[in-house]
Amino acid sequence: MDSGLHRKTPYGPLTEVRRESGGNRPGGSYRTILRADETGALRLTVYTSDIYYQPYTVCVYRADEDALAQLRAIIDRYGMTAWDDLPPDPDNVVLDGLTTDVTLVFGGDGARKWETVRIYYESKLPEGAPGALRAFTDCLDQWATEERLLLRRSEARG
Repeated sequence: MDSGLHRKTPYGPLTEVRRESGGNRPGGSYRTILRADETGALRLTVYTSDIYYQPYTVCVYRADEDALAQLRAIIDRYGMTAWDDLPPDPDNVVLDGLTTDVTLVFGGDGARKWETVRIYYESKLPEGAPGALRAFTDCLDQWATEERLLLRRSEARG
């Protein structure tokens, strides 16, 4: 479903995706980052914690070579780049609940090195946004499987 909102000038290639959730009453947190490692291979890194980032578990997974292209197709299909910095939804006030945001990082077009789009779940999002965000999340999370696990470690934040 098209949101009806579109940016007039297209972004460069999608180079990184981040999704972060946290801040609910128990204080848990979840952060996912998809980007290329130093060899150019795409990796999905997931940070989880029962207490807001203290301590946390890091898992690194092998993602498909076309992972960013799969996500870009969803972003373009739903016009998600137009959701950058939308105003808060007055009917969705989050005082002590879970907050989630998505950051999309795009390569520049020569004029700029990179551009970002921040999508906040608490914003006044267009009709069809819940379905778009579910498709986006399902696509991003599909690589977080035991078969694709490359590294798991626990860390204390200091």
